[in-house]
Parts: sequence; C-alpha cells; structure tokens
Amino acid sequence: LRATGETERALDLVDSLREAVDRGGVERLRRQRLNLESALRFERGEVVAARRLWERALELATEDDDHDLAAKASNNLGVLHTLQGRPEDAIAA
Repeated sequence: LRATGETERALDLVDSLREAVDRGGVERLRRQRLNLESALRFERGEVVAARRLWERALELATEDDDHDLAAKASNNLGVLHTLQGRPEDAIAA
C-alpha cells in the first residue's frame, strides 16, 4: 500500500494489527511493526512520532541482537536527522 501511495490505508492496517502483534509475543514482528509504522507516520509528516517509534524499534532490535532491523531503524533515523539539518545526529544514529 505504501508503494501505491495509500499511506492512510496502510497506517489503518498497521494500527489494527498493533494489539495482536504486540500481544502475540513475537518480538521480531513487534519491531518490524514499529519500523513500518514509523515510516508511515514520517510520510504523513508526523516527524516527532516517527522519530520516537524508530528510536524504540532501534532500542528493541539492539537489545535482541536483531542487527538487520537495527540497521534499518538507524538508517531511517539518519535520514530523518539529515532532512532536519542535523548531520551530527545522523552520523550518531
């Protein structure tokens, strides 16, 4: 749905899955949901919410040695910081 520009519909689906994914106990799915929700919120211009969710996804991925998702969340945070004119924060992310 993101690829077709249906950000609102995609976010509605992610929101509807939140409780089931978070309650389901599969931490990788939870981290992936956080990363996807962050991207959707960023696309909607919700920069503060996106940053907060990416930071949480990065924190959880780091704790669980999920290097792939940690790299994705860190990259996304870096892009966000760069677009905000904060290259030092982008490098740190």
